Amino acid sequence: MAETILCTAHGSNIAASLTRFFRLGTAHTNAQATEADAEVRWRSAGTLTNLYARIRVNDRAASTIRLRVNTVNGNQILSIGGSATGEFEDTVNTDSISAADDTAYQVVTGAGGTDFTFAMISSLFDATTNTVQKFSISPGNFAADDLTFFLGLASLGNATNVEAEMEVLVNAGGTIENLYVFVLTNNRSGSTTTFGSRVNGGAGGLSVSVVASATGIFEDTAGSDTLSADDLINAFITTGAGGGTITYTVAVELTSTDETFHLCSRNDVGITFGNVRYSPLGGRFNRAQASTDFNMTIRRAAGVISNLTSFHNINGGDEAVTVALQVNDTDELSYSVSAASTGRFEDTTGSVNVVSTDDVRHKIDHSASTVGNFEPGPVVVMVGPAPAVAAIPFPSHDFGLIRVPGKVLAY
Repeated sequence: MAETILCTAHGSNIAASLTRFFRLGTAHTNAQATEADAEVRWRSAGTLTNLYARIRVNDRAASTIRLRVNTVNGNQILSIGGSATGEFEDTVNTDSISAADDTAYQVVTGAGGTDFTFAMISSLFDATTNTVQKFSISPGNFAADDLTFFLGLASLGNATNVEAEMEVLVNAGGTIENLYVFVLTNNRSGSTTTFGSRVNGGAGGLSVSVVASATGIFEDTAGSDTLSADDLINAFITTGAGGGTITYTVAVELTSTDETFHLCSRNDVGITFGNVRYSPLGGRFNRAQASTDFNMTIRRAAGVISNLTSFHNINGGDEAVTVALQVNDTDELSYSVSAASTGRFEDTTGSVNVVSTDDVRHKIDHSASTVGNFEPGPVVVMVGPAPAVAAIPFPSHDFGLIRVPGKVLAY
């Protein structure tokens, strides 16, 4: 029904003459040497278009970024010239996706130099049926026994016991479905590990069980969770006894029938006082100061962005912090977090119309504080269709004549 924006963010240097793989989706991502460790499986068919990247730093020879489908090259490719930075987009090629296709981004760096760093890689996904956002987390590991910890949906894969830090607030109805878990390594030898969905602090309808020492792909394509506006969603991991470590990635599809979708970015560490930091709308919430480094061009049809929200669990500042969505470098949605305040905050009244050529990013202004870190949980916005333009009725008139000396005027 409507194209979704998929955005995976990174932010670390990739060495010269290397091939590395990254998760395709709205995802927190780390570079992977093995393609399977970065792949995400689709259960909703559709078309991927408009492969896009913003290169922050580059002094290497020519590099490439391409889309991969089922471990072979897709049609879309970006050619990054030697030392070139800025925006790159493939506006010509497309890739058709069928149910059970596995996808990833591939980055091949050029020789020489000292740094090749991208801010984000992004695609548009036009589902055959409904509107589908793919959320995915980077590999995480867990070693504790007999515990349930919580995972975000576009976060670093390491789990936490504070569920609110990982919850994503959805502002429209929809369905969570097609849980995908890929276990990279598993030396837990004594019991089963369970992954699943959570809704409003309770168990959801999606789960997979990974028996001791098992690795590979585990899916729940039968279960689902029906969502309403203002529901909170995340994932969980539950371990049994026996010891050992399991390393995993998790992905889900969030489907809507009203052409809305959500974008989510998640921070790794706190933002230090006295600073302003910027981030892409999806994936890893980086902390670079160069503002334009994290602008992403919309590229899709016109729409409306609203409901900027996040949960803040750490706030050591002594002055208010402003969290904003910027469009073309201007704050359009925002909320203020007073000194030392924590909890969930949301701009419930603001909205902004955007078109395909607009640039968007998040901004956190912690510059007024003289002490303390400020850490956002998942920073979320909702994207919806452009508002309908009301038809203006054309007035009807009876035609007649106005007689003026020397003239006859029709009306």
